Amino acid sequence: MKHFLHWASAGIVVSIMFMTIYVVGQQILRQSANEPQTYLAQQAATQLDSGASPKSLVQPAFAIDHSLAPFVVIYNLNGSVAASQGTLGGSSPVIPLGVLHHSDGVAYHTVTWQPSSDVRLASVSVRAKNYYVVAARSLGDVEHRTDQIGLLSLFGWLASIMTLGATYLFHRNYKY
Repeated sequence: MKHFLHWASAGIVVSIMFMTIYVVGQQILRQSANEPQTYLAQQAATQLDSGASPKSLVQPAFAIDHSLAPFVVIYNLNGSVAASQGTLGGSSPVIPLGVLHHSDGVAYHTVTWQPSSDVRLASVSVRAKNYYVVAARSLGDVEHRTDQIGLLSLFGWLASIMTLGATYLFHRNYKY
């Protein structure tokens, strides 16, 4: 029994290592998903503060549920859309006002935003003087890569646990 506990402890350590590998990989992918949006939102907020109009800062609108491209939505301080580059179901997506308020007093605020059941976005909100700027993009590719890391971690964990189990059985059955 004492030897089994040693091997079981090794299995727990291996499991923790593979869970850590997965979580680190997932977090690196998810956090890096915010990078282009941070730049876009901060740039738009700076231009708004310099007197640019919201409509001058957004490109022609496109459907965000069919695109991986980042987009910008500018809201007034009441949370109403002032200008939008992205559409969802033909309308500008509206982020909850509480999310916008979280960008007050900080450089930027990040949140995973799910404006519909089949659209998940990495979004960054920035407060300008008279507006909130939200830049977002689909998490589709990031979530696909996260699934791949999960599968690779699972296969590595299974191979390690099977090797550990086989080694335990070998040592238990063959005394030398």
